[in-house]
Amino acid sequence: MDPLCVGVRKESGKGKVSRGRRSWSRVEEDALIHCLTDIVNDGWKAENGFKDGFLRELEKGMRKTLPCTDIVVNPHINSKIHMWKKEYSAL
Repeated sequence: MDPLCVGVRKESGKGKVSRGRRSWSRVEEDALIHCLTDIVNDGWKAENGFKDGFLRELEKGMRKTLPCTDIVVNPHINSKIHMWKKEYSAL
């Protein structure tokens, strides 16, 4: 098993995609936070939020950090950021 894939949740089953809620592992959340920090440092943060295309950059960063992940922009990353904004009133 790839050491980068430890703690990454993968869909199980015989080709069927679960339509239920996706729970994030701690490793995946940490990787998303790390990627968010990187895009802010690279200049993607604007005065009133993020610049257009930042979600795609997050997805690219997640794929680099965790190549085994099945996380995509919509609905996974978008939903997680929306939840964090609601819960912490920040971002």
